[in-house]
Amino acid sequence: MSGSKDKLRRRAQKEQGLDMRNMKEVEAEESRRKLTRTAVIVLAAVAVIAIAAFALNSVFFHRNVTAFETQGTSFTITDMSYFYSVAFQDLRERQANIQVPDPAMMAHIDTGVEITPEQVEQRGLEIARTQAYLNRRAREEGLTLTDELRREVSNAIQEIEQTYMWHGFRSPAAYLTSVFGRGMTMDILRGRLEFDALGRAYADTIQAEIKAGYTEEQLEAYYLEHFTEDEQIVYRSYTIFFAPGDPESEAEAHATAATLEAAAREGAAEFMDAIRAEVQDIEHLAEMYEDDDSTIQRQAADALPDMEHIPYRDWLLEPARQAGDVTVVEEEEMGTIHVLYFVERDERRYFTANVRHVLIRPEEFDMPMILNEEGEEVTDWAQNTILQEEADAVARARAEELLAQWEAGEATEATFIDMVIAYSADFDAETADEYAEPGLFEDINRQSNFVPQFLAWAVDTDRQAGDVGVVDTQFGSHIMFFVGHNDEMYRRYTMAEESLLEEDYEAWLESILPTISYQTRFTLRFAR
Repeated sequence: MSGSKDKLRRRAQKEQGLDMRNMKEVEAEESRRKLTRTAVIVLAAVAVIAIAAFALNSVFFHRNVTAFETQGTSFTITDMSYFYSVAFQDLRERQANIQVPDPAMMAHIDTGVEITPEQVEQRGLEIARTQAYLNRRAREEGLTLTDELRREVSNAIQEIEQTYMWHGFRSPAAYLTSVFGRGMTMDILRGRLEFDALGRAYADTIQAEIKAGYTEEQLEAYYLEHFTEDEQIVYRSYTIFFAPGDPESEAEAHATAATLEAAAREGAAEFMDAIRAEVQDIEHLAEMYEDDDSTIQRQAADALPDMEHIPYRDWLLEPARQAGDVTVVEEEEMGTIHVLYFVERDERRYFTANVRHVLIRPEEFDMPMILNEEGEEVTDWAQNTILQEEADAVARARAEELLAQWEAGEATEATFIDMVIAYSADFDAETADEYAEPGLFEDINRQSNFVPQFLAWAVDTDRQAGDVGVVDTQFGSHIMFFVGHNDEMYRRYTMAEESLLEEDYEAWLESILPTISYQTRFTLRFAR
């Protein structure tokens, strides 16, 4: 059948005036046309793929295409990359049991436990859903961003603009792309932070309701279960030795113990005087007990129950124990008699502190670059360290110079405020009207979220109003001014209340999460 068709085709070609040579030329031309059409199709397909790849990786695509929807809010690919970044930081903080304010720092903290992409995605979607829910509820309740919340957002943006080089980036844009993903800008980040801040305004109302339901008994129980490691049992102790089985030695020891016990019941000062009288003829002991704190003993409240070798352990731990209580405990086989005076159960009560500071930030410098073995330009970290140390030294010298100038003047809190306004990198002239108290941090306690050097200076128990100094931190050199302590003591239960509230609020979030519906788009896969 096919042979007949070929004959018919050749006959038709002859009828058209085509000889054998011409027919071969026609067939060759047809073949060339087919190859050309195939090449065009292939090239077109490659071009389409290239254009698609370019489009899918473009910042326009990431910033404008929806990837996730929930609570009436649409999130772009860039938005979801932001949530994944927040999720990674949250997961890493939970693993390390620390709080790190800067997400760029989290990449350098090794907890020894791998965080998988699946974990980041799951946590990122949870954060997006809860933020959207809280934001919606805030708008329904008529809540708006307060000046304080707006300042928090502005400060976060300003912090990036001022410290991106400290993290090894050559521009704020490079920092944003590295930390939050493709397409992120300062304006988009501000929008995300304001969105979250408004949601937190509603979260604050929920937390206030939860906290209002706590009782002193509830907080007491929680405190004893979780925070007794911060407490210490403080007491005075003096030990009298005797020879077991020697009646005369035992009688003398008991007489001494009775004298010291009677003095201790009069008070701590009388107890110390009686001890000094007892050892006055023994030179090295007389010298040792000149110090009023020489008989002071401290035991960790949570560890003391396991210290079976302490014969008076149970007496110290009795719940009814009061300051000024006295007892005598004898260990006959050991030949010892202990006279004890209970001082206190130190619950770490202390007054919160208020301080002002002037931040002198090190001058920025261009990141030193070198070529690696592959010929690629990379940061010269050794040289960078040298340049950073030099910049830190200059900042320190400037801080000390300004402090000396202040001390040479009126040296008052008012003139310190003038110095904050004039020189502090933390003070923004554009928001000056919003700062009722420039450079002021209030209600600082030992659990406050400050860098360690700053916090240690602020909560030093020997600190007095008007104290000044220079403290170096990762942010620069701080000229410190101690305003004073607050009248209200940092209550025993504050730590318990804060921790319990965190647990209960997390439980509330977990309870509403299943009710927050959402829809993912295929474009979510481009978020990272």
